[in-house]
Amino acid sequence: MKIAFLEEGIHYVVVKKPSCITILSTGQNDKPSLLSLIRIRLGRKIKPIHRLDKGTVGCCLFAKTDKGTRFFSNIFRQRIIRKIYLAIVEGTFQVLSFRILYRLKQDEQKRYQIVDTCGKTATTKVQVLREFNGFSLVKCEIDTGRMHQIRIHLSAIGHPIVGDKLYGAKINFGKDTFFLHANSLIFFDIDKRIRYVYADFDFYFQKWLYLLESKFCKL
Repeated sequence: MKIAFLEEGIHYVVVKKPSCITILSTGQNDKPSLLSLIRIRLGRKIKPIHRLDKGTVGCCLFAKTDKGTRFFSNIFRQRIIRKIYLAIVEGTFQVLSFRILYRLKQDEQKRYQIVDTCGKTATTKVQVLREFNGFSLVKCEIDTGRMHQIRIHLSAIGHPIVGDKLYGAKINFGKDTFFLHANSLIFFDIDKRIRYVYADFDFYFQKWLYLLESKFCKL
């Protein structure tokens, strides 16, 4: 499997993660992880700075050096990196820009998240970009990075991501296939230069958008 390198510096690399591949090896099958594929290509050790779900496509940041690991881990902890996602969701909205503030907690087996007033804080900013007949394209920006945060937040307000069976989507395409795209990362690198890294849609996301826009466009 060929992995697209979106941007590479001395201390980091941003790649486009394909769908249906995990960041780290799970030990459950013989499929290579994204980490192992990039290590082979670079011929060196690397470390993932953040995680994307198996079914999510888009920008994923890895550190190439110890200095890079410390620096980028720190900016993630301080929340001074912007993580922007696009999703196709079920339903349309009355309000076109809002925040979701539900606290989240993992289930006992740590397989999924639930909304719980005693859970960890989580903030998702949502902007509706397009509306169709029964579907919407939304932009999501997260300040926190809880497991499945965007997926559970959108589901909790009645708008699950198309294909996301785990969180109640009515339309499903199979295991780990849903329309959540890690669209861009915006951050300062070690040399204090601002970096904007963007990932194109994959084929299936683009195809669905085309079909929706050609048949059901509302906005």
